[in-house]
Amino acid sequence: MGERPTVQSRSELSIQRRYPVNPVERRILELASFELGPRKKYVRAVRRKVVVPNQRYSWLLFEHPADTEHVESVILDVNLAEALKIDRSVAETFKGGTLFLGVLEQSPPSPYA
Repeated sequence: MGERPTVQSRSELSIQRRYPVNPVERRILELASFELGPRKKYVRAVRRKVVVPNQRYSWLLFEHPADTEHVESVILDVNLAEALKIDRSVAETFKGGTLFLGVLEQSPPSPYA
């Protein structure tokens, strides 16, 4: 049979069953997991960046709102409506904390593309 789930994975499964999370929320929770020990990171700022308008977006995860270097990014192929839905869901899920949610301007097209 399969491997017996750990305490952490059991609690994560119960959370996911009650509250389905999108990939951005899932990664925020994974980074803060106790399984990472001293390497765990707390995301306090999320900024969405347009990669391809209405087609691909990336969410940059920062430990502090003033940071210029992100600790992780989540790239998804979604349209604008789905991206806004993810933004709202992240804001709602982490509303009790001090999470800053912002949107970065679209990066200019590369002359080499």
